[in-house]
Amino acid sequence: PLGCPDALLEGVLVADEETGFVVEHADGFSVPVVWPHGYVARDGDPRQLLDDSGRVVAREGDHFSAGGGSFPPNDWFYPCGEIEFRPGG
Repeated sequence: PLGCPDALLEGVLVADEETGFVVEHADGFSVPVVWPHGYVARDGDPRQLLDDSGRVVAREGDHFSAGGGSFPPNDWFYPCGEIEFRPGG
Protein backbone atom coordinates (compact mmCIF):
# COMPACT_ATOMS: atom_id res chain seq x y z
CA PRO A 1 0.00 0.00 0.00
CA LEU A 2 1.07 3.56 -0.70
CA GLY A 3 1.32 6.02 2.15
CA CYS A 4 0.36 9.65 2.15
CA PRO A 5 3.29 11.98 1.46
CA ASP A 6 3.91 14.35 4.34
CA ALA A 7 4.07 17.65 2.43
CA LEU A 8 1.68 20.33 3.62
CA LEU A 9 0.03 22.81 1.27
CA GLU A 10 -1.69 25.87 2.66
CA GLY A 11 -3.08 28.90 0.88
CA VAL A 12 -6.14 30.54 -0.62
CA LEU A 13 -8.43 29.06 -3.28
CA VAL A 14 -8.23 30.96 -6.56
CA ALA A 15 -10.36 30.17 -9.64
CA ASP A 16 -8.55 28.29 -12.43
CA GLU A 17 -10.02 27.30 -15.79
CA GLU A 18 -8.07 24.02 -16.07
CA THR A 19 -8.47 22.57 -12.57
CA GLY A 20 -11.38 24.56 -11.12
CA PHE A 21 -9.17 26.01 -8.39
CA VAL A 22 -5.51 26.46 -7.59
CA VAL A 23 -4.09 27.12 -4.15
CA GLU A 24 -2.23 30.42 -3.96
CA HIS A 25 0.51 30.41 -1.33
CA ALA A 26 1.33 33.51 0.74
CA ASP A 27 4.59 33.81 -1.24
CA GLY A 28 2.59 34.37 -4.43
CA PHE A 29 3.06 31.04 -6.22
CA SER A 30 0.02 28.99 -7.25
CA VAL A 31 -0.28 25.21 -7.14
CA PRO A 32 -2.82 23.25 -9.23
CA VAL A 33 -4.64 20.61 -7.19
CA VAL A 34 -5.86 17.19 -8.31
CA TRP A 35 -9.12 17.09 -6.35
CA PRO A 36 -10.50 13.83 -4.95
CA HIS A 37 -12.82 11.84 -7.20
CA GLY A 38 -16.21 13.51 -7.51
CA TYR A 39 -15.12 17.03 -6.54
CA VAL A 40 -16.16 19.69 -9.06
CA ALA A 41 -15.99 23.47 -9.37
CA ARG A 42 -19.22 25.33 -10.04
CA ASP A 43 -19.11 28.76 -11.64
CA GLY A 44 -20.74 31.55 -9.74
CA ASP A 45 -19.85 34.63 -7.78
CA PRO A 46 -17.89 33.33 -6.00
CA ARG A 47 -16.93 30.05 -7.67
CA GLN A 48 -17.75 27.05 -5.43
CA LEU A 49 -16.12 23.68 -4.81
CA LEU A 50 -18.54 20.77 -4.39
CA ASP A 51 -17.74 17.35 -2.95
CA ASP A 52 -18.88 14.02 -4.41
CA SER A 53 -22.32 14.39 -2.77
CA GLY A 54 -22.90 17.82 -4.32
CA ARG A 55 -22.38 19.69 -1.03
CA VAL A 56 -20.55 23.04 -1.20
CA VAL A 57 -17.33 22.55 0.77
CA ALA A 58 -15.49 25.76 -0.16
CA ARG A 59 -15.67 28.98 -2.13
CA GLU A 60 -13.16 31.11 -3.98
CA GLY A 61 -11.14 33.05 -1.39
CA ASP A 62 -11.43 30.36 1.31
CA HIS A 63 -8.31 29.05 2.99
CA PHE A 64 -7.09 25.52 2.09
CA SER A 65 -4.86 23.16 4.08
CA ALA A 66 -4.03 19.53 3.33
CA GLY A 67 -1.27 16.99 3.44
CA GLY A 68 -0.20 15.29 0.26
CA GLY A 69 2.46 15.68 -2.37
CA SER A 70 3.37 16.70 -5.89
CA PHE A 71 4.28 14.17 -8.54
CA PRO A 72 5.70 14.25 -12.09
CA PRO A 73 5.05 14.92 -14.85
CA ASN A 74 3.10 18.09 -13.98
CA ASP A 75 3.91 18.50 -10.25
CA TRP A 76 0.29 19.18 -9.37
CA PHE A 77 -0.60 18.67 -5.70
CA TYR A 78 -2.42 15.46 -4.77
CA PRO A 79 -4.09 15.84 -1.35
CA CYS A 80 -4.58 12.78 0.79
CA GLY A 81 -6.19 12.44 4.15
CA GLU A 82 -8.32 15.28 5.45
CA ILE A 83 -8.69 18.49 3.49
CA GLU A 84 -9.49 21.53 5.60
CA PHE A 85 -11.23 24.66 4.39
CA ARG A 86 -11.76 27.88 6.37
CA PRO A 87 -13.87 30.80 5.21
CA GLY A 88 -11.82 33.55 3.63
CA GLY A 89 -11.99 37.25 4.29
